[in-house]
Amino acid sequence: MRRVANRPKNYKAGVFTGACASNKVRRERDPIPWRYCLMVLFCVVFLASGFIYAAKQHFEAMDYSIKNEKLLKQIEELENEQRRLKLQKEEALSPAEIKKTARKLGFREISAENIEIMKKQTSEEDSETRKAEEQKKEDTKGRSTVLMAEGMENRSVIRNKDGSLKNISQKESKNP
Repeated sequence: MRRVANRPKNYKAGVFTGACASNKVRRERDPIPWRYCLMVLFCVVFLASGFIYAAKQHFEAMDYSIKNEKLLKQIEELENEQRRLKLQKEEALSPAEIKKTARKLGFREISAENIEIMKKQTSEEDSETRKAEEQKKEDTKGRSTVLMAEGMENRSVIRNKDGSLKNISQKESKNP
C-alpha cells in the first residue's frame, strides 16, 4: 500500500484555495485480492456444511432414541406376555387342572369299583376264551359297532370290520 497526503475538502485539482496544506497522510486502499475472497468463501462453506452435518447427526440420534424407547417397551410387553404364558402353562399342567379337563372329556377316575381283577388263565380256559372271541368276531362280522364315550354326545367312534376305530360325527352314527 502506498501512502498519499490527505487533501482538504475544498481542494481542487491544480488549484489550492486554503491557507495551509494539511500534513496528514492518508492511505490509498488496494482492492481485496481474489485469493482472500476464495479463502473466506471456502471457510464459510466448510463451516456451514459442518453445521448441517451436526444437525443431521443430532436428528438421527433423536430418531434412534425414539425407536430405542419403542423397542424397549415392546421387549417389556413381550416379557410380560412370556411370564403370563408360562404361568398359564404351569396351571394347565397341574394335576387338578388335568383331572378337571379329563372329567369334561368324559373320563372317570380309577377306583376299586372300576378295576376288574383277572385270574391267571390255564390252557383250557385260554382256549375257551379264544373260542368265545372268535364267536364274537363272527357275530359282528357283517356290521359295525358304534362306541360313544361318556359325556361326548357330539363325538363318536365306529369300529370297522377289521377291528380298527374310526371317528364319525353324530349324524353319521345315527344312520349306519
